[in-house]
Amino acid sequence: MAGIISIAAFAQTVTIKGTVRNSSTKEPVPAVSVTVKGATEGTFTDDKGNFSITTSAKLPLVLVISSINFELKEVTVSDPAGNVEIDFVATSSLGQEVVISATRTAQRALDAPVTVERLGGASLRAIAAPSYYEALTNLKGVDMHTASLTFRTITTRRFCSVVETPA
Repeated sequence: MAGIISIAAFAQTVTIKGTVRNSSTKEPVPAVSVTVKGATEGTFTDDKGNFSITTSAKLPLVLVISSINFELKEVTVSDPAGNVEIDFVATSSLGQEVVISATRTAQRALDAPVTVERLGGASLRAIAAPSYYEALTNLKGVDMHTASLTFRTITTRRFCSVVETPA
């Protein structure tokens, strides 16, 4: 009886393979996040833009494709047998809001069980900081550490290599 249950559970997973390419240049796009919408399964594309993701979600399912400097794209997959070809449209993300979050699933900031910090254009104009990186230090959980006269590093959630000693 246990063998039948484990076979049935194994048979419910599906593997989807595909390639992500830049829509204008047709070049493969590496390091693109590919996740299953409404699930926690996800992966990244390799150097040739290829990905393979195994999920227990029922077909048809929606893949969420995202990367910096590209438009977010959702692709519906109903047949996992073939290779999914995805054309990714380049865009500029300069000046858009930065969200620092501890979860991998998309959710509203008010519904999140963790702190979600946002730094948008209005906040940047209101903060008296000489640079964007200086403005990040105003967010909870973000620390800036000066290693030398011109070298500074940003750490989050107190994961820093600098030991602070009491004066």
